[in-house]
Amino acid sequence: MNAPVLEASGVELRYGAARTFKFDRVTVKRGEALAVVGPSGSGKSTLLRGLALLQPIASGTITCEGQQIFRAEGSAIDEDSYRRNVVLVHQEGYLWPNRRVHENVTLASLALGKNPDHTNERARSLIEALDLGSIASSYPHEISGGQRQRVAIARALVAEPKVLLLDEPTSSLDEETATLVVDALNRFLLDSGALVMATHNANLLRVLADKYLMIEGGSIAARGDANELFQEGAPTRAMAFVSGFAKVAHRRARMAAPPQ
Repeated sequence: MNAPVLEASGVELRYGAARTFKFDRVTVKRGEALAVVGPSGSGKSTLLRGLALLQPIASGTITCEGQQIFRAEGSAIDEDSYRRNVVLVHQEGYLWPNRRVHENVTLASLALGKNPDHTNERARSLIEALDLGSIASSYPHEISGGQRQRVAIARALVAEPKVLLLDEPTSSLDEETATLVVDALNRFLLDSGALVMATHNANLLRVLADKYLMIEGGSIAARGDANELFQEGAPTRAMAFVSGFAKVAHRRARMAAPPQ
């Protein structure tokens, strides 16, 4: 049985003094992509930040590969170990401004003690796959927002996490460069990684997602198989928060694992 690699149960997140978000159950398995949809301000990014242990958690549990993580005030957890396995890519990217692109892609993994030769080889491969080779020696202020977003995704993939949390991963990308990101994320899933991604993009739902959650008013309002959203009689409320239906000729089930 393929048990969840990441599971959050009864999690209540606080945002400021007044707002709370309650999520009864969020799970994702190896090789699986979970899409989080909903209106702006509903709590999609807050959920991702909570799963990354960057948002105060008032109650509930988070379990990663069978190890229960308690984040309620006063609890003791190994945050460093958890963050090696569960990595968040913010929509803004948050690159180091004084480091070149290739350094931004490798430094976090090297700081975690990963093998330098392996890290640099993975970085070269991902920089090429995401069409970043021409800017590898540039600084973040010298490149576009879409390029910064791809650098942040490359940095996360180089670290080889078990779970990747993505906040609108194609929001700054055109269709051609978004396809490069989809291909890289497909390879991550084929290698038994797991994705949780907040998105408004129907193409991303169509080509990557296995399951979806719809968040409204700070809680989970609906959930199901992502394929349901593209069939006759699809839940119209969930589809009201995604856009873009251009055909994309990629689907993980049809892709062969890339040569190593």
